[in-house]
Amino acid sequence: MAAFAGVLLVSPDALFVRLAEAPALSVTAWRTGAGLTAILLWMLARHGLQGTLARFRGLNLWALAGGACGAASGLSFIAGANWATAGTLLALLSTSPLWAAFASRLLLGEALSRRKLSAILLGVAGAMVAGIGGVHEALRPSEAWGALAALAAGAFFGVSVTCMRRAEGAHPLAMMATGSLIGFCAGMILGAPGEMAADQWIWPVLFGGILAPSTFACVAFSARRVPSAETSLIFLLEAPLGALLVWAVLNERPGWAAVLGGAVILGAAVWSGLDRGREA
Repeated sequence: MAAFAGVLLVSPDALFVRLAEAPALSVTAWRTGAGLTAILLWMLARHGLQGTLARFRGLNLWALAGGACGAASGLSFIAGANWATAGTLLALLSTSPLWAAFASRLLLGEALSRRKLSAILLGVAGAMVAGIGGVHEALRPSEAWGALAALAAGAFFGVSVTCMRRAEGAHPLAMMATGSLIGFCAGMILGAPGEMAADQWIWPVLFGGILAPSTFACVAFSARRVPSAETSLIFLLEAPLGALLVWAVLNERPGWAAVLGGAVILGAAVWSGLDRGREA
């Protein structure tokens, strides 16, 4: 239920990035800055200064790695949204459960069954269809870069969820604040957030200050109670919901490659998730 709530909160992400119409690093600065402010204010109000500092002192290397990967996933997603169509972006982002399963094997020692191995191969095939087909449909060089950025976003998200599972005892909002700080510093140093108009920065501020912290809290809550691959599996709902929102508002219709590739990836993730049901 927590992961499902997170999906509903994160689904407008691609739409908000497209509405901002600004460089990825500038959007990242506004979004992560708003998120960092909201998190710190909440923690200070709830735990006080000493309690907040104690929760940051409780972060271990796994928690820091999870926050860093989350920041990298967010930056890759924003870059992909600027370069690629929403259909291609969200289809390739849907590979995150497969990356999570692979990361769980490498970082947590969780065994990969034949079903999961076959699902990973099937998911890679679906990603190739969505990526290569999307580039062919759009007929523009930026679509290829957007496809690569979207694939990176899915990989970083899967690794981030796995690291959060490993970071036992670490406070989820402290982990998110760490990732937000990394993204904010990168955006401020390398981007130009001050050049964005009010009708541009309002969208990343809205998402970063309200929706993103709530989503991360839902992910962290879910990741500690179910396998990371299952959490990422539920988040596959972001692809159809996000694409429908972009289609409804911006009239950007998903292409055949995004639909076909996304369906293959969704099928692969569901096939992988059946192991969980069989074990239960």
